[in-house]
Amino acid sequence: MSHLIDERRLEVGRGLQLLVRHFQSPVQGGTPVLCLHGYWRNGRDFETLAPRLAENRSVLVPDLRGRGRSSYAEDASDYLFEHLVDDCWRLLDTSGYERVVIIGTTLGGLIGLEMAAARPERIAGLVLNDVGPEKPMASVKRMAGHAVAGGLTRADAIALTRSQNESFTRGLDDADWERLMLRAYRADADGAYGRDFDPLTNQATAILMSDRPSFWDELRASAGIPLTVLRGENSDFLTRDIATRMRDVRPDLNLVEIRDRGHPPFLDEPDALEAIDALLALADAPR
Repeated sequence: MSHLIDERRLEVGRGLQLLVRHFQSPVQGGTPVLCLHGYWRNGRDFETLAPRLAENRSVLVPDLRGRGRSSYAEDASDYLFEHLVDDCWRLLDTSGYERVVIIGTTLGGLIGLEMAAARPERIAGLVLNDVGPEKPMASVKRMAGHAVAGGLTRADAIALTRSQNESFTRGLDDADWERLMLRAYRADADGAYGRDFDPLTNQATAILMSDRPSFWDELRASAGIPLTVLRGENSDFLTRDIATRMRDVRPDLNLVEIRDRGHPPFLDEPDALEAIDALLALADAPR
């Protein structure tokens, strides 16, 4: 089924704009989906999933502030978590979507939890991709080192992406590693590759880690909203212990482990797609 992609800019204040990819299908009926990426990522992480979902529903894929092709700010305070959440509400309102399913990876998952707790009537379902209500600091520190590389050749960027992930993620070939690199890196005018985000966002991330060490209350407040949690089998970010405690809080959640994946699954794995389809079916059912 063919679909249309509309790229637009959303004004979010203080001279900042979000790049938003709006996937629209001629066959409507399904609950719209909002796809939210992680801390040092961008909307290209959904380049495979979004067109698939758009077979029978609209899909919004923004680059969050300071990531991808969205605006960079001059002040780190413009990247605070509450601004990211407000941007998502503004995006839904300007798009005319009263009720959506959110699929969120890491930071995107926390935004989804926050939105579900604040306005549960507007969230028809939530998929948390390898993120839980707390963050193991050893894993955070390990991955923070992944976000500082710049001035790389294309080959070096691919090699670095592979070396940082291959102990957790298995079964990929050379083309897969290059594709994954291109989702996270962007070449500058001189052809040198660097991570596609504003390093200033790290200051806001540190504040979030300090001020909001836990989202357990938000998980409890999401009761009644269909919830699927995808966990990479080898992930050190969403540990089995955290996932088990999440099920204690939300016994109804659907927990799916994705084989041969670390943090995070790529959302193109058969088990991940099956779980997402099942949640969308719940969200689409008459209330």
